[in-house]
Amino acid sequence: MAVIVFVNLQAECGSSPSEDVLRRAGCDVLVVTRAEEAPALAADQRLALIVLRACGTAADVSHACRTIRSHPLTRRVPVLVMTRVDDIYTRDQLVRAGATAILVEPPRPALLLRQLRRLTRRDSAASAVVTDQPPSTALEA
Repeated sequence: MAVIVFVNLQAECGSSPSEDVLRRAGCDVLVVTRAEEAPALAADQRLALIVLRACGTAADVSHACRTIRSHPLTRRVPVLVMTRVDDIYTRDQLVRAGATAILVEPPRPALLLRQLRRLTRRDSAASAVVTDQPPSTALEA
């Protein structure tokens, strides 16, 4: 079962339908309201994906993404950002901050699940490559 941290920076808006889609797909979804909480969860279990749901400014969302990327336990975990803001400036900032993928909220369930499969497959393949290498030549991402 994939363990996903759902960072809901829009907690005042309630739960996201995307949380339910991920749960119905068999994922164990852990919901937090601050990006700083994700690394603590990564210390207890191997995370398959971090979903960052936000509607704030590009700077706020980028800061949350950088916070996740700055911690050693979450540095290599794929980050899927779901945002209502969809312009080239925001996308550029999010990619520079470390977003692995960006979806405009609310995403269609099929699109969300396709991204989930793509990102977790990529993470599994990268892990396999790293662990298959002798310790002296392990890959650094």
